[in-house]
Amino acid sequence: MESNYDLDALVPRYVRKIKVKRLFSTYIMPADDDFEVNFYTVYRHYLFNTYFSRYDPIYEFGCGTGYNLSILARLFPDKRLFGLDWAESSTKLVNAIASAYRFTMEGRLFDFFHPDYSLHVPEKSAFLTLNAMEQLGTEYDNFLEFILSKRPRLCVNSEPFIELYDENNLLDYLAAKYHRKRNYLNGYLDALRKLEEKGRIEILKEQRVYMGSIYHEGYSYVVWKAK
Repeated sequence: MESNYDLDALVPRYVRKIKVKRLFSTYIMPADDDFEVNFYTVYRHYLFNTYFSRYDPIYEFGCGTGYNLSILARLFPDKRLFGLDWAESSTKLVNAIASAYRFTMEGRLFDFFHPDYSLHVPEKSAFLTLNAMEQLGTEYDNFLEFILSKRPRLCVNSEPFIELYDENNLLDYLAAKYHRKRNYLNGYLDALRKLEEKGRIEILKEQRVYMGSIYHEGYSYVVWKAK
């Protein structure tokens, strides 16, 4: 690898060094060019330590470069980790990183639109998505049914949730408009709420994280489990 397996090279392109950021429904100009990268690092450490310490194995769907898995592997060296992605290049990268650092993790192909039901999911498993479902638009049903079928002990989705915006606020209104224009994930959080009303799942936490790019917020999360 050109980066000589430097884990800092895994930073995804969507965490950009654009100067203007949004924080608490207003715009800010951070003094540090790496403000969002640093925030994202702290955020993931909090999320992983809070919700994944008791579960093994952990499956990340839409794992991309393995940026999140590398943190999980260092936090929980004894846990089994699986990185699933539709791109073969991603799975090869995850396996290369695992080999170079001797992480207990494996990359596998996975298609959100046509889930692989042959995937073995042990009883104490946890599922994770981080900015991976946003491209599904309204076509999340197949993946949601897959999760319900596999019944992981815990599921954490950290995604842009249009349902959390207050469109009476100008910046939220613009973010929601951008969200719809880009056809990002829409309806998933409401679908989870309806499943909870029917007694099929339990939502443990919904959390809007008031931090994002100039265009929208991408770090809010929902934590839930099947009943």
